[in-house]
Amino acid sequence: MEKKQGLSTIILSVAVVVAISLGSFSIFQANQHSEDAQAQISSLSSEITSLENTITGLNGQVTALSAQLSAQFSSLNQQVSGLIQASTAVPNAIAKILPSVVFIEVAFGNPSGTGGIGSGSGLIMDKAGYILTNKHVVSGAFAARVITSDRRIYDVDEIWEDDITDLAVVKITAQNLTPAVFGDPAGMKVGDTVIAIGYPLGMSPAEGGANATAGILSNLSRFFWIDNTPYYDLMEFDAAINPGNSGGALINLKGELVGINSAGLDTAQGINYAINVATAKHVYNDLVQGEVGHHPYLGIMIDDNIQVIPGEPFAAALVGAEILDLDPQGPAAKSGLRPFDVIIKFNGQTVSSASDVIRFLWRLDVNERVTIVIKRGAGELTFEFNAPKRPFNSRFI
Repeated sequence: MEKKQGLSTIILSVAVVVAISLGSFSIFQANQHSEDAQAQISSLSSEITSLENTITGLNGQVTALSAQLSAQFSSLNQQVSGLIQASTAVPNAIAKILPSVVFIEVAFGNPSGTGGIGSGSGLIMDKAGYILTNKHVVSGAFAARVITSDRRIYDVDEIWEDDITDLAVVKITAQNLTPAVFGDPAGMKVGDTVIAIGYPLGMSPAEGGANATAGILSNLSRFFWIDNTPYYDLMEFDAAINPGNSGGALINLKGELVGINSAGLDTAQGINYAINVATAKHVYNDLVQGEVGHHPYLGIMIDDNIQVIPGEPFAAALVGAEILDLDPQGPAAKSGLRPFDVIIKFNGQTVSSASDVIRFLWRLDVNERVTIVIKRGAGELTFEFNAPKRPFNSRFI
């Protein structure tokens, strides 16, 4: 019995040891599995974080690409829109001005029959029937008539001419007129597209309508003598004009009036001239309001001032306008200007030649304030005064 009990005790002890061992092993394995799982979870978390960062980066790239594509599409749309506008700008501008351009037919000489017939163009500037044209189109006429673009015919009631510029205004009595719009020449540049419109070679609206040609501005400040008439504020352009275009429109791409077509050179090609509206507008307003042109007056006679370029004894340059003579009763003399003074600035604008002074002056209203900077000897002086109305037929400007 005792041997059996001892054996049982041994067996029981072994079983306990085995059970404990197995339990410990199981706990070890469980701990090992737990650590492996945690390691896997940690690894997966890192991968998830990496993927999230990648996705965030891709989202940023997609956003940037979307913005870039949007900007490119916007730019492309603007380019397409610009091309469409450019392709229609010229015909749209012509369509806008056409109702304002008229044909003027003039009888010269006297009613007895001696004389002749001439024609030119004009521009309706007011619904009341005031039409701006060139003086040489209507000067010397004893009768004239206007034919509008829609072929209505009106006798001219009155003609008013400026005594200096080649500009005039004729008046008709009519209704439903479409006035042209004065543009702003200040922003225009050499190379800008311009369009010349008129009725050349006597071709009236009944014979097919106005003629339009396009070109570019070649120069913004020409001075020229044409048929013994001085033109001090001319724009030069290369759009073709012919006899009969005189008094017609030179317009920008907005259909606004920037010049009055006045002359072309028979001895050259692509050189044509229009009076700048900066001058024409003042003359037009004076003729409409007072039936006579009024020009501001300085009371000076000037010429180009030529100086030797320092360091280049055989080269010279135009630098300002030299005063040759003064009207003793004129505003310039009364303010203290003298012969041999050289005008270098006029109302803040640089003066390079005598024609600059005249051009700047004619763009002012009568009694407008004038600021003149001159060189006298080695120094500079500034003079200010109001420019009164120019006396009729004065030899001074």
